[in-house]
Amino acid sequence: ADKALRARLKLIDDGCDVAPDKMSLGYYLTSLWLPEMDTIGKPKPSTRALYRTCTERYIVPIIGDVRLQEVRSGDIVHLLATLKAQKRKNGDPRHGPYSLRNVFNTVRKSLNAARAKDLIAHDPLKGVERPNVESTDDPPKAWSADELRTFLGSVRDERLYALWLFYATTGVRRGEGLGLKWSAVDLRGGTAAIRNHHGFVGSEIVDGPPKTQRSRRSVSLAPEMVTVLRQHRAQQKRERLQAGSAWQGQDYVFAYEDGRPLRPDWVTAQFGRRVSGLLDDGEVDIAITLHGLRHTWATLALQQGTHPKTVADQLGDSVEMVLKVYSHVIPSLGREATASIAAAVTPT
Repeated sequence: ADKALRARLKLIDDGCDVAPDKMSLGYYLTSLWLPEMDTIGKPKPSTRALYRTCTERYIVPIIGDVRLQEVRSGDIVHLLATLKAQKRKNGDPRHGPYSLRNVFNTVRKSLNAARAKDLIAHDPLKGVERPNVESTDDPPKAWSADELRTFLGSVRDERLYALWLFYATTGVRRGEGLGLKWSAVDLRGGTAAIRNHHGFVGSEIVDGPPKTQRSRRSVSLAPEMVTVLRQHRAQQKRERLQAGSAWQGQDYVFAYEDGRPLRPDWVTAQFGRRVSGLLDDGEVDIAITLHGLRHTWATLALQQGTHPKTVADQLGDSVEMVLKVYSHVIPSLGREATASIAAAVTPT
């Protein structure tokens, strides 16, 4: 009774006039939980946007009418089962394993917060298994060294060449490249500090920290990349002089002619058009996405004998993730090592 009273008084202080025992799950999520996170600014914007998407697109339409204090494990199981059924019926990729796990995590986070506020006394998720992310045996699509060289040769005279070469020779994520600023680039030392991510949060494009703490790193720049970046910076200075008062630069390395940061979706579309042209002309065997340049860098690095730890550090991933994603490359390295050692020690 005391807990219920404290919860009721807290809601009144927060400006909520709905009693906890009358409150629906949907009301709690959209009117209390999500706004509170926006008010305190935690977690990071991209995570809050994910929680909002899961709440509004999946949770509220299916079980939002259930009273908060009456939510049970059966309701959560029903939610996940419904989403699975919709995927099987419609083939909707939004209801794939990663979406199901995100929905589960959103429900868990929100209901744990409700318990902490004494709005509910039980754990509705007790006994509900977290959805597994189904693994695939298909390796990520990547180009061969010859195909990557063909692509880079085809765009060498374009304004975006420095961007394409940066992705191809560092393996960074799209937003990490677009968020790079000159203040984070050491051309003499041949490094770039990945400290900023430029990408979508919902439908809005914002700057924010990299994906994870491990993603905050320095990446090595090849001498060829340093040369191209010097040329790119000189071109950008000429563009600034030409733009005059119309210049809107904010120190971004890769920007439009007026200095504005590049839109992530526009960059992806530009890359896709160039790949389609090469594919139509038969100059590459497969089409890859922009993220495929990251896979290509990792694959080529491993094939050339780079230690997985070094690859992981450059990518901003764990060694375990690298070994899992690029497991198709590892066996060939083992065979090569075995053959090399055998040739070195076998008597002739």
